[in-house]
Amino acid sequence: MFRHLLFLIFLLSIAACGHGSAGPDAGLKPDTARPDATQAASIKTVLNEAYPKAALALMDGAKTSLKLVHFFINKDSAGDLVVASLKAAANRGVKVQVVLEHSVDDNPGRVTELSAAGVSAKLDEKSIYTHAKLLVADDATALFGSSNFSWSSMNKNNEANLLVTDPTLVKFYADYADAIYSSPGSRPSLTPASTALGTAMDDGDYYLRAQPMITGAKQAITMVTYGMNLNPKYPDSELYKLVGEMEKAVKRGVKVRVILEQADYNASVNSLNKSAAADLKKRGILVRRDPLQRITHAKVLICDGEAIVGSNNWGYGGFTLYHEVGLKTSNAAVVGELKSYLDGIWKAGADM
Repeated sequence: MFRHLLFLIFLLSIAACGHGSAGPDAGLKPDTARPDATQAASIKTVLNEAYPKAALALMDGAKTSLKLVHFFINKDSAGDLVVASLKAAANRGVKVQVVLEHSVDDNPGRVTELSAAGVSAKLDEKSIYTHAKLLVADDATALFGSSNFSWSSMNKNNEANLLVTDPTLVKFYADYADAIYSSPGSRPSLTPASTALGTAMDDGDYYLRAQPMITGAKQAITMVTYGMNLNPKYPDSELYKLVGEMEKAVKRGVKVRVILEQADYNASVNSLNKSAAADLKKRGILVRRDPLQRITHAKVLICDGEAIVGSNNWGYGGFTLYHEVGLKTSNAAVVGELKSYLDGIWKAGADM
């Protein structure tokens, strides 16, 4: 129980990463250019400030259904736009269902507000932590990754998401959203889904998908995470196992780089990440922090030609305990864009 609470406190302490003060709505105007449900299966990156345009386009263009499983909808100008889009969808006859994390202060009010407008909205249960950021429109398009519904996350953070139209993968995410809505306190029991575009990931999948990527890497491993909680009390955890595999990769000549958030607003995440950086550097892993003026909330792992994009921070909670979603892909265009994206963050940062 202590172990559970320790890591829960970690993620609760960093929950503010997506919260931002209300500010200008530049970049948050809806766009009706939503992917059509009949188009060919595809996967695209949605990075940084591109997220609000993509998310609002899905909400404003939905014809039959919207399914959200999200950490929170903040009480700020960005959150207000999201709520307005969901209300408008419900008003035009779209079936809208929303699940939000119970422990975030703004969420109960948002659930009340949405419910009054005809949205099927609820909080998750106290037995589990909902950290996923998933939006599914018309059971045809899924958008997920690291972005929260807050002004900071949607306007100024480093955030990494994917927009997917592959029918098999989208069905997985739609089924996931339905399962969470039906039983928010339980982990879904879904049939794994893989196509040529990638492998869908949900609760507890991270280690299973990341471990063979790291052990098989021959040239380079680059990753970014908002928080890394390397607690020496649990050396046999999945997190330590992955870090151990990265150390082995260094020894066989692989270039391994890790980017961590360094904040001017959150001493807790700084302490955790500085401790993790010290451990990683002892293993020969290169570590850099992002610039102080930019919140790096993205969660991406790239090993040679494969990548994972999702909502998981590197900690016991993110790997084991929480509602999380992501995708493992070897799509060359997507992996190439993600490599350039992480290279940019690396160059803008500084050594820890």
